[in-house]
Amino acid sequence: MLSDVSQKVGDLDSRVNQMESLVSYKLVDIESKVKELSTEQSEITQAIHQPGISQDSKEQENILTPRTSDVSGRNPQRRHVGSEDDMENVNDGRGSNSTTLVDRASIVELRRELQAFGMRYHELNDGLLTDLMGQMREAKLMLFDTVDEVDKRLGMRVDRIEAEMHAKLLIDIENRIQERVLAMEQ
Repeated sequence: MLSDVSQKVGDLDSRVNQMESLVSYKLVDIESKVKELSTEQSEITQAIHQPGISQDSKEQENILTPRTSDVSGRNPQRRHVGSEDDMENVNDGRGSNSTTLVDRASIVELRRELQAFGMRYHELNDGLLTDLMGQMREAKLMLFDTVDEVDKRLGMRVDRIEAEMHAKLLIDIENRIQERVLAMEQ
């Protein structure tokens, strides 16, 4: 009976570890995507604000002027996310045209993915805690019920003390799991 309880606690602990590794993997993945997008955006901003060296720099300035106002927020016109205007050709400042893609839809997709992941994390967290609390209560009741039967018949206190020690151990495990969950939420 006690081995079943310890096995259940071990299973729950492994589930918490799996969830923790999944959370850390997803956060690293999202952080790398955000860094990549911010790097591309800063490169585009630098390319837009650098003066051109070639003869057709005036033409490039005329083409890029509306984009500069869009970037700085002066243009009241708004574009829908996911439109073809989200992909821009930009002069890299060296006189040759290079194609740099800025996909704002991917930023929106990352935000949605992060929100969905956060919601899923909280659902798993709540389910795990509810499951854990129920199993802990059942284990405590089962331990004390069996010890009460032994105490009535034999009058030995050793089993009661042992059961109390196991109950305290289960409470400690429960507290550690709650601390882990709180640490993951922060």
